[in-house]
Amino acid sequence: CIREYDVGFQGSKLPEEVKKAKEKELEEVKIKLAQDEKERKKNDKAKKYAIKYKYVKFIEKQKVVRQMAKIRKRLAKTFSKDGQETQDETKLRERMQSLEADLEYITKFPCNRKYVSLFPTGGVTPEHQNRIDSIRAVIGQSGKDENNEKNNKKNNEKNKEKNKEKNEKNEKQEMKEHNTDDFFTEVQDSDSDMDHKDADKDMEISKNEGVQEIKSKFKFKSKFKSKSKFKSNSNPNPNLNP
Repeated sequence: CIREYDVGFQGSKLPEEVKKAKEKELEEVKIKLAQDEKERKKNDKAKKYAIKYKYVKFIEKQKVVRQMAKIRKRLAKTFSKDGQETQDETKLRERMQSLEADLEYITKFPCNRKYVSLFPTGGVTPEHQNRIDSIRAVIGQSGKDENNEKNNKKNNEKNKEKNKEKNEKNEKQEMKEHNTDDFFTEVQDSDSDMDHKDADKDMEISKNEGVQEIKSKFKFKSKFKSKSKFKSNSNPNPNLNP
């Protein structure tokens, strides 16, 4: 892949902008390949050490677990009558804590390092103990980092839950206010519709009253005309001879 880029640049007459973009892309490819190679070597080393020190770790783990079982039995038998802890019990608990630390050392030893035995055949020298202590410090720091990461994750989840509840509460409040506004607008619209209906009804009543009044006037006129016509027909001129 890198060879293709290098060959492409040789004797090429590309514009400066294209050339710079290609060079930047080439650098990114080189960095990615270097990271992949580093990760591959790390994984290969971890696999190699896992196979190499598997038996040693197994033996030391068994030794620690057996010692922890013995101390548990002794602690079960050791008890004080007045309820206070005895010196033997205190020493046993301290020894149990030390064995628990040894078990953590074996199980959480960094996979990309050569294993430093807790029980070397030639005995534990000061230099060897310093190496063990440095590894314990690394394991303890990684444990703290893991705990911090877990705590941060929990806090983030709690904050997400709180924000979600807050958003839901705000949405409910907005919906409630919106529904209240809609109710008042509907009431106002219904009131205005009723006002319009009442006005239309009043207009209709006034029209009907006007029509009735006109009809009554018309009836009165027609009645008056019929009476006058009847009088003219019933009283003919007596001076006229048949």
